[in-house]
Amino acid sequence: MNWMTLVFFVGLLWIFHVSSKNCNQCTKVKCEKLTTCLTTTTDYLFVADNFSGVIDAGQYWNHRKNGCIIFLQENATGRPMWSEQSPQLQTKNGAYVLQILKGKINNKRRLYILQGKKCNVTVSGLTDSTCIFNQNVTGPCQVRCLDTETICKQSTYDEQKCTNMGGNGVDEYFIKITAPEENCLNCVKPVRGPDIRLDTEKLKDLNITVTIQAGKPVDATQAAKMMDNMANLAATINVSSAELNVGEGVTGILKRETDPTSIDNVFFAYKSPNDSISIIDNTDTMATFSRSVTVPKEAFEKSFSSNVSVVFAVLMRFTNLAKDAKNSMVLGNEVLAVEMGANITNLTDKININFQNLTYKGIPSCQSWDGQGSRPNWTSDGCLTIQNGENITCQCSHLTFFAILMAPPNETISSSNLNNLTIITQVGCGLSMFFLGIVFYMHFFQREIKTSDTTWILIHLMSATFLLDFSFLINNYVANLNNTVGCTIMAAFMHYFLLATFTWFATQAFHLWLQLYMGAKLLSATTY
Repeated sequence: MNWMTLVFFVGLLWIFHVSSKNCNQCTKVKCEKLTTCLTTTTDYLFVADNFSGVIDAGQYWNHRKNGCIIFLQENATGRPMWSEQSPQLQTKNGAYVLQILKGKINNKRRLYILQGKKCNVTVSGLTDSTCIFNQNVTGPCQVRCLDTETICKQSTYDEQKCTNMGGNGVDEYFIKITAPEENCLNCVKPVRGPDIRLDTEKLKDLNITVTIQAGKPVDATQAAKMMDNMANLAATINVSSAELNVGEGVTGILKRETDPTSIDNVFFAYKSPNDSISIIDNTDTMATFSRSVTVPKEAFEKSFSSNVSVVFAVLMRFTNLAKDAKNSMVLGNEVLAVEMGANITNLTDKININFQNLTYKGIPSCQSWDGQGSRPNWTSDGCLTIQNGENITCQCSHLTFFAILMAPPNETISSSNLNNLTIITQVGCGLSMFFLGIVFYMHFFQREIKTSDTTWILIHLMSATFLLDFSFLINNYVANLNNTVGCTIMAAFMHYFLLATFTWFATQAFHLWLQLYMGAKLLSATTY
């Protein structure tokens, strides 16, 4: 009895146990073995056969890592009960077609599809280099190697072809494995809505509710409590996604993940605050939306490791949440909350919140609130703000409430106000110089009168003020010359005449105090 016969015999026994019982009725050891084989290995050998089952192929397969030999029925109705995420094998126009979920493609799996007889030599010789150098072995035993990282990378969505293939139009690929070249049909819908819609009445039964009064903001405490109850909702529904309509201004979406081997980044996006939230397939499609949120794969992996009952991600949107104590201005009045039923922090692959093609005034700052307290207490800890023109991206390392706060802009004076102030300055300086000129004329007209120290101090003060006014008056004309040397000389003159004016003002003040002091002293001496 060769090894291949032994494999099929063991497989038949395994299949008998698995197909005769639901996994909930299996022994703990058998279920754990199946789960380990399907979740921890990266290489699978699919065998076209009349049975369904899984065998740990480590002892038969010449690989550096253990693999799984998986028997797939041709044209089976439904997926095997041991794995809802397992591929299916179909025959279309005489060719084998592998129907596989998106998660299996994205997780860099290596798939070997085996067809034919006398495959013991072929299978025992499969190594890591087979995918590169020996993609299609012909003969009585045929094997096709598929690298899931690249096989469907360039494929595009075709709704009509997916319908003809009998796909669900949501998250599947069809790969023609017996064609001369791999032919991948992408049936992952680029933009899709949730499976069901839950309105206010249905959500109240699960404490997913807040009090909404016309013209009044949503209480922050109630919003935080509602997010804490999302785990109960995720455990109740039996669909992969649901739209949540809590009330006016409070809407969201829930996405469930059931297979740890198929998790990937989850993209949510919408076009306006009043638009419903959609699930997006990739970042290229997400660029067509004005708002989007990316929940990274790392967050789901941490959720799985925390042993939550159901792994999920909820995005809630509040357009009327109560303001903080500082009455901070929130961009678009949009507050987003992300919840996964677990404490997710210190993400290296951060949550991305994108606002694109927005018209706004002010300096944006990505902030978060941990849901504690009666009012939001926004902080920038754990969030990075990236501003690129009309686009704002928030990168945060934790899950909580998020908002983009707007600080007053650091605007310079407008051009119209600058022109008006320039005219006022020129008129004021001109009038000042005119009256100072009159004073100079009167002084020199009466030169025969003996001048005192007080007169000379006043003359120097008026001269410094006159030249300061003159430099202000011609400053605008020199600036318009766009000459660096001229601007430097003008700045030096203005600085010098300003200091001279202040100096002579101080001298005049000291001289006036000295005259008052001497007059008072003289008056005191005369009295005695």
